[in-house]
Amino acid sequence: MRNTYYCCLGLNRRHGQSLRRSMDELSRFMAQPPLEEPYRFVELADDKREKIQDAFDHCTKLDDFLGKVVVTMTTDMLPLLILCPPESTIAQLARKRERTACWGASFGDRDECSCYWLSLVYHLNDKHTIWHEALHLLGADDCYDKETKERTCELPNCIMQFEDPKQGYGQGLPLCQANIERVKKHIAEMRKDHSSDAPHRLQ
Repeated sequence: MRNTYYCCLGLNRRHGQSLRRSMDELSRFMAQPPLEEPYRFVELADDKREKIQDAFDHCTKLDDFLGKVVVTMTTDMLPLLILCPPESTIAQLARKRERTACWGASFGDRDECSCYWLSLVYHLNDKHTIWHEALHLLGADDCYDKETKERTCELPNCIMQFEDPKQGYGQGLPLCQANIERVKKHIAEMRKDHSSDAPHRLQ
């Protein structure tokens, strides 16, 4: 199966350890009801992370950074989740592009592929924001109106709604039925693509 990778950029070791725990916990919850989809997230190798870190440090345009990520990772090593400082240039550019991207943002052409291929998280020390963006990489959609930010699904605490991270989402992995089906479908497609060596389309 195709992996989903993750890394920290511009942060200390403590944040890296926290991200690793968050991704491991997400994997455990994904294997349990209601999702019941065993899935493993993989920490990005140091050589790849260092190349992306260089682009992160020097890019002044968001699209330039996204392009360098694609070149560094190659299409068979995406999708990727990045945890980075909220004051970083890339985080500021992401917030400027999308006004609802207060704590994180995901990128990709949903008309060409079934999910996003890069997620940025710049709200530190909150696993639910990390999980929200990670689930975008597995096919989940936002469950809120882009204008009003009101919830659009049936689950009051769905992790894909727009919510201040300080409010929390309760226990486990609260995910609405529509997004459970989307994630299951996407993971099935990832298994199929891996077994057939089908190319992974980005945009």
